[in-house]
Amino acid sequence: MHRFFSSMRTLAVAISLVAGCEAAQAAPTISFSAPLAEIHPGSSFSLSILATDFPVNLELLGGGLDITSSDPSVLRIDAATFDPSWEESFSDNPVIDDAGSHANRLGFGSFSGKTGSFLIGSISFTAVSDGISQIDLLENVFNGGFTFFDASNPNPAIPVISFAGSTLTVTPVPQAVPLPGAAWLFASAMAGFVGLRTRSAALA
Repeated sequence: MHRFFSSMRTLAVAISLVAGCEAAQAAPTISFSAPLAEIHPGSSFSLSILATDFPVNLELLGGGLDITSSDPSVLRIDAATFDPSWEESFSDNPVIDDAGSHANRLGFGSFSGKTGSFLIGSISFTAVSDGISQIDLLENVFNGGFTFFDASNPNPAIPVISFAGSTLTVTPVPQAVPLPGAAWLFASAMAGFVGLRTRSAALA
């Protein structure tokens, strides 16, 4: 009986360890790279679209994305470009509305498949005016959603992908602060004082 309970405890520990490992496994995420430290009106820049923690035993063959800017009067979407390793993409003709607030039906695919962490592409913006705009990533199902392949399993469990947006702040260009008139007078007085002391020392 003691041996039976000992075996049951060992089995329970093994199950809890497996469950702990599964819980610790991060969910696959698609997000933007870190934004610039400073963004000023009139500047143009790009952010990478990154995939992280995708299953190593499940190949991503492709998918579709929508990208939005909550305030295009602050931050306008200009273009989308996918990494050349994706054999098929619609990056040459992204569906971007006239206001630059939405980039829709951005599809991409590869017969070789991708796992782990990898680059999907990049999105370009122009900062129009100072303010705050939220940029978001969403799954677009127009092209069939995200497609996975597992050579050892014809019906694999499809992971739930998390999409992480970013809040970008556009700030005015810093203006040089002019010195007040009193500072110029003080500098002139100090220069005259130094010159007077130098002349006095020479005469002595």
